[in-house]
Amino acid sequence: MVVIVLLALSACADRYVLPDLPQPSEAPQYYKPVIEDSYRIQIGDKLLIQSYYDTQLNQAPVVRPDGYISLVLVGELVAVNKKPAQLSGEIKEAYALYLDNPDINVVINEVAPRRVYIGGEVNTPSVHSIEGSLTLMQGITLVRGFVNTANTKQVLLLRQGDNGLEVHQIDTDRILTNTIPDVFLAQNDVVFVPRTHIADLNLFVEQYLSRMVPEFLRINFGFNYQLIDNLDTETTTTILTP
Repeated sequence: MVVIVLLALSACADRYVLPDLPQPSEAPQYYKPVIEDSYRIQIGDKLLIQSYYDTQLNQAPVVRPDGYISLVLVGELVAVNKKPAQLSGEIKEAYALYLDNPDINVVINEVAPRRVYIGGEVNTPSVHSIEGSLTLMQGITLVRGFVNTANTKQVLLLRQGDNGLEVHQIDTDRILTNTIPDVFLAQNDVVFVPRTHIADLNLFVEQYLSRMVPEFLRINFGFNYQLIDNLDTETTTTILTP
């Protein structure tokens, strides 16, 4: 599961530009520390699978780097990006093939570190844990700043939203001059600093995202991209499936 070259764009124009990050009034969630309304299971989370009536089903799996957990009797199940209640239901269905009315409850015993990846034209591309809150420019400081070839006016922020992967460009020069506010990073965000202007998202995904972003972050991403057609003011949404 990786984010790969966009498909199904043959009916659209060949060139695209990414949307700027919306203003605080339009997208306030980007401009304040992130508080997740409903937690979804992530790679590295330590789970407790509990059964009140059948203690032999009690287990403590860890979500593997491929997003799966291994359970007694039923084998492997996908856990990543699911809510605990959703995973509980799926495990019940799996055990129902072998047991009558299995009772299963999924508890997150230990949450994996909240991580972001900052890469591209920075001095030390790397993954960092979020302790408390972290803004975009604080993250750039952690990777020892931009290199001389960085396109600081088109820094990309990739985030998993409710409808898939959201991609926005940010002019960090405007943040440094207090023209626009800094933005807060969320778990599994990817910040990518390009060398040149990105106009072709297909090329960007092929050459950069699928090759440079760590796999554990790519697994957490969906397959939806929202693009703005460079030849038209209307928004084109392309939905990708694994």
